[in-house]
Amino acid sequence: MTDKDDERSALRALALGNEWHKRIVADFPEQFPRGEFGFETLGGWRHMLREMCRRVSLLTPEQREGHGWTQIKEKFGTLRAYHTGGPAVDEVVDWAEEVSEVTCDVCGAPGRLRNTKGWYATRCDEHDGWRGW
Repeated sequence: MTDKDDERSALRALALGNEWHKRIVADFPEQFPRGEFGFETLGGWRHMLREMCRRVSLLTPEQREGHGWTQIKEKFGTLRAYHTGGPAVDEVVDWAEEVSEVTCDVCGAPGRLRNTKGWYATRCDEHDGWRGW
């Protein structure tokens, strides 16, 4: 196995693994009222998703009232985050969706929305066309 193979293997585990999901849920349990939660995104967005949850946690109790994540996923290459909160949470989600448009969902590097044979993904040059699954 070469260093490049090791790098690819590590990247695949990071992008597809769920340990980062579990850490976010554990760090912000009040935002995940049903407990176990699966993010339907790759690991390149993990820092942005953690920041999204952090920003929601900094809202006033009134602004967070009723908030809970119902689904967080990638759709057509960008983030979709569905929740039961109000307008202040919507503003945080809008920020995260904008960040997802310029962040590689595989590694977190700067990227852009690309269309490869009808498949949309936000990717950096290195991961353009990457299919790790």
